Amino acid sequence: MSPAWLIDIPGQCLDDGIPFFFKQWGDINNKKAGRLLDGRTWDQLPSLAEWSQTAAKSSPRFS
Repeated sequence: MSPAWLIDIPGQCLDDGIPFFFKQWGDINNKKAGRLLDGRTWDQLPSLAEWSQTAAKSSPRFS
C-alpha cells in the first residue's frame, strides 16, 4: 500500500467528523509493518449510538 495514497485520509475524516481506524499496513509481513501512519496510531471508532443509527438506516433487519 502506498503511503501517498493513504496519508490524506485521516485528515479528511477529521474534517468531516468521521472516526478513522487504521489497522495495519497491507504487506506480506503486515505485522512487521505495524500500525503507525504518519507517526501515530489511529484507533477512532464510532460510538455505539452512532453505529446503531447508521445500521438502522442501512439495513432492513434493524427497522
